[in-house]
Amino acid sequence: MNAIVGLCHFCEAHGPRPVFCTFTTDNEEHTTESSKCTVQCHGCTSLGPETVLVSKDDDGTIFCSRETVPNTDVTSFLRQAAIRSITCEVSWSKDGGVVYFSDTQGHVLSFTFQLRDTRARGLKRWFSIVVLMKDKMLLLNISPVLSEHMQKISKELQQLADVVYDNEQKICSQRALRLRTGRNDFGQSRSLVQLT
Repeated sequence: MNAIVGLCHFCEAHGPRPVFCTFTTDNEEHTTESSKCTVQCHGCTSLGPETVLVSKDDDGTIFCSRETVPNTDVTSFLRQAAIRSITCEVSWSKDGGVVYFSDTQGHVLSFTFQLRDTRARGLKRWFSIVVLMKDKMLLLNISPVLSEHMQKISKELQQLADVVYDNEQKICSQRALRLRTGRNDFGQSRSLVQLT
């Protein structure tokens, strides 16, 4: 796998974790086998463990998109990238990109952003898009292009989430309800599909 692109989120119950990833492969089994990870909660799912999206490049490269990566070492690296990208390796402005390096595991470009959610603590949920690579120089050279696309994706998701948030707030203002009742039961994290 040359590079892995992952979408990560912060789950109230399970902490930072990847919910979706895309990687290149030459192994046809990766396109048919289901994800091995057991579903934690609605917020920790995206496509479902049985769904695998596959596309092929003109040169025969297979791009596989699914909830988890089939390699346990890479899964561990992706999970570590999710933790670091959402909790400690963040931009000073909170929303933005950061590059960090690890010669043992690989190198990461991450872009952290928030989506508004009426059921979340603080009425926002943290997400990040991460790109994992072994080749440090390649990551540095293409990071401006990747960052631009990561920012576009995050803006689009934020716009979609804002529509859902505004519609839910029209029905019942969660902030006012919480202040009036003192109720702070946030429940499980909602999936990205429910937020957008």
